Amino acid sequence: MSAAKPRKSARARAAKRRGFTLIEVLVAMGLTGVVAMGLYTLSRVAAQTFQQQQRVSEMQLRLRSAMESLRSDIARAGFHATPNSATDVQVCPRPVPAIQAVSVERDSPNPTHLAGDNRFIEPVRLTLMGNLVSTDEYKIGAVVLNRVRVQHRWDEWERVRSPQDMERIFPAGRLVRIRGLDGSMQFGTVASTDYRDARQPITNMPSIDLAQPVTVNNGTTAGCGLNSSIGWISPVSMVEYRIMNSAAFATNANVGSAPFLEGKTDLVRRELRRVGGTLQPVAGSEVIVAEYAVDFAIGAVFDEGAAAANEPRLTRYPYNDPIVFQRLIPPAMGASQAQRLRAITFRLSVRDRTQDAEFGWTQRASAADPLTRFRVNSVMGGAARVRSVAGEVSLVNISSRNLR
Repeated sequence: MSAAKPRKSARARAAKRRGFTLIEVLVAMGLTGVVAMGLYTLSRVAAQTFQQQQRVSEMQLRLRSAMESLRSDIARAGFHATPNSATDVQVCPRPVPAIQAVSVERDSPNPTHLAGDNRFIEPVRLTLMGNLVSTDEYKIGAVVLNRVRVQHRWDEWERVRSPQDMERIFPAGRLVRIRGLDGSMQFGTVASTDYRDARQPITNMPSIDLAQPVTVNNGTTAGCGLNSSIGWISPVSMVEYRIMNSAAFATNANVGSAPFLEGKTDLVRRELRRVGGTLQPVAGSEVIVAEYAVDFAIGAVFDEGAAAANEPRLTRYPYNDPIVFQRLIPPAMGASQAQRLRAITFRLSVRDRTQDAEFGWTQRASAADPLTRFRVNSVMGGAARVRSVAGEVSLVNISSRNLR
C-alpha cells in the first residue's frame, strides 16, 4: 500500500505539468478571433451609425435655421408696402414698373448639380417686398420737390442715433413708401440722405432726397399725392431667396478666396435695388441661409372670391403649380394677381456634405417621389442623404387689405 502512493502522486504531478494540446490552442484561437471580429463589426457599425446621426442632426440644424429666416421675411411681406401697386387703389401715382409684395419664378438656368441624375428638381426664386429693417414710420416735416424732411423730435427718430443708422435704414437705391393722411401711398427711390439728431433745432431736420419729385396734392389732383406735405415715410426692402452655386460667390468680397466645393449649392438671401427700372442685387448683401441646399419649392393659397364678395373663397395650390407662377409673376414680366395671395407654403431640401458609398443610389421616377437621395459624384457609388422641411406662413399684411 505504501509503495503505490508515490507512483500515483508522480502521475498527478506529471498531469499538472502537461500544457494545452494543439487542438485546444486552435479552438481557443478560433473562438478569440470570432469574438474579436464580432466586437470589431459591432464597433464599426456603431461608429457609422453615430456619424450618420451626426450628419442628419447637422442637416436638421441647417433646416431649422433657414426656417426662421424664411418665416420672418415672408410674414413681413407687404408690411409698409402694397400687395400689388397695379391694382391697389390707394397707390397714386402708380410706379412703373409696378411693385408687389411677393413674386415667384422658376430659376433659370436650373442650378441643380448633375440635373440628368437628380431629376425633377426645379428650384424657384422668391422675391419679397416690405419694411424688413424697421418697424417704424417716420413723420414728414416738409416736402420740397424731391426732398423729404423728417421730423426728428418724434419718438421714432430717437431710435435713429447716427448717420450710420440712417444709412442702414435709407441707403441709396432702396425704395421708400410715402403715406398721406387719407391712406394714399406713393413710392420713390432714395438718392441720398442728410442726418440730424434730436438735439438740432426744429428747423434743421434730417432729409431724404429721392430720385424723383414727390407728388403733392395741391387741389388740382384730387385723391392723388401727399396732402399738404403731411404724412409718413418708411423704408421698403426687396429681398430674394434662391439656390445658387458656390462658384457664383467667387468674385464676392465677403467670401474671400476660399476654395469652392464642386456641386455645392446653397439657399442664399440677398437684397435687391432698383437700377434704371430693373432690379439688381446689392453687392455684399448675400447671406447663406442654408448650406448644401438642393431644392426650394413654393406653393400658395389664393382668395378667388369675386371682387364684390364679402366672404373669401380660399384655394390651395401645391408646390410649383403653374398657377403659382402665373399669378405671382414678377411685374416686369406681366400682370400678376399678388393681391389675392393669402398664404405661402414652402419646402426646402438640403443634402449631406458627402456622398455615402453605402447609401444606395436610386433615381427618382417622377416629381411625386420624395427627394431622399442626391447624386454628387456620378463616378462614385452611392448618394448623399437629403432631408426636407415644409412650412406655411399667413400673409397678414396682404390679407388685411382684402384686395382682389
